Amino acid sequence: MAHIREASKTAQRNVVSREQEFFSIRDLCQLFGCSRPTVNHWLQSGQLEFFQQNMIIRVPRASVEQFINNNLANVARKQAQLDAQVSA
Repeated sequence: MAHIREASKTAQRNVVSREQEFFSIRDLCQLFGCSRPTVNHWLQSGQLEFFQQNMIIRVPRASVEQFINNNLANVARKQAQLDAQVSA
């Protein structure tokens, strides 16, 4: 779990440091170190908001930052659950 948390923190720093306002699927794959189908799943499931213009998908920076923050909260919650199970 620690590696997921660290990867998310690194991704958040990268997002904040970039000047671009929109990200392509390729950008997100590089940013999160994941595959295109994974990013497509996040888009289709509504975890990332996007818009499509002439077959080109763009994800707003605010949506990426919200996605990172939501997943950091989920990771922290799951870590707390695991810790509680171990100590029980």
